[in-house]
Amino acid sequence: MYDKGRMTSRERVYAAMALKEPDRVPIVMSNRLFAMHDLGYTMEDCYKDPEKYVESQVRMVTEYANDAVWATVDLTVERALGQNVLMARDNPPAPAAPLIGGPGDLAKLPRNPPLKGKGVTEYLLDITGSLKKKVGDAVPVIGLMTSPFLQACMLRGTENLYMDMYENPGLVKELVDYLIEPTRQLTELQAEAGTDIIYCPCPVAGRTCISREFYEEFVHPAHVKIFDYWKNTLGRKILFHPCGDWSDRFDLVQ
Repeated sequence: MYDKGRMTSRERVYAAMALKEPDRVPIVMSNRLFAMHDLGYTMEDCYKDPEKYVESQVRMVTEYANDAVWATVDLTVERALGQNVLMARDNPPAPAAPLIGGPGDLAKLPRNPPLKGKGVTEYLLDITGSLKKKVGDAVPVIGLMTSPFLQACMLRGTENLYMDMYENPGLVKELVDYLIEPTRQLTELQAEAGTDIIYCPCPVAGRTCISREFYEEFVHPAHVKIFDYWKNTLGRKILFHPCGDWSDRFDLVQ
């Protein structure tokens, strides 16, 4: 799988992330659906049998020279907290009605949310551990962990949360702050299972979505806390995917 005397995939990806020159450009495509479909699997197939998902990701390394595998499951924290989702045969799950209809619903959430043992959590940890066992240390395992602000949008409804920033800012801050702990908890479990890199998308906090002032007030404090935890406590690399126009706030991304 690897050429003697050349960089391993892990070395290649880490060099690029450190802005150093690797032996070649690393291939780290977000290929989850392509990998499934290339073997004739649907997302439903892979939810029923996690080893089919693992097989599809390993094949991206052995047959397509990809330099990483992806251990990604959608809405993990949200589903573990009780969010109902719409499951399609071959599309990622989407939130049904918002779990948080107002302050009263937020107060009902457990103060110390237990993620370990939840079905969706165990599925994620199973594929993470299986991927790490199959690719070893030479190929990094990338785990998905969305921003607490994105999680808040999924639990409350994005439009509702945007309106709350004007009409009920305390609810937004309380909800985002609440989600920091389950985010830490899940990434700790992922790291123990074998995640090397944390992939964090946040497509709902760019310039076309909210102002820089709102970003600083409602999003940035949680990012500072969680990024620091990932880097300095867990010792993991971070791939932050902002999505959209962030030109007026890139200086705030750590």
